[in-house]
Amino acid sequence: MTRRKPLLYRVLVLEDDFEAASKILGALSRIEPHLAPYDLDVTLLSTCRAVEELINDHPDSPFDIILMDRNAS
Repeated sequence: MTRRKPLLYRVLVLEDDFEAASKILGALSRIEPHLAPYDLDVTLLSTCRAVEELINDHPDSPFDIILMDRNAS
C-alpha cells in the first residue's frame, strides 16, 4: 500500500521577537484543526542571515504563506 503525500500549507514566519513568534505559533495551532485535511508546515526564521542562506539562495522554496515582521527591512 502506498502512502499518500501529505496535504500541506507551507508557512514561512520571519520574526526576531520570540514572544511575538510564540503568539503567532499559538494562533496557527488554534486554526490548524479547522484546515483538515491539510496540515501546516511552519518554518520560523529569526535572522537576516538565515533568510539569506535558506531563502534567498533557494528562490524556488515553496511557501504558500509568508508572515513577516512589519519592522523587517
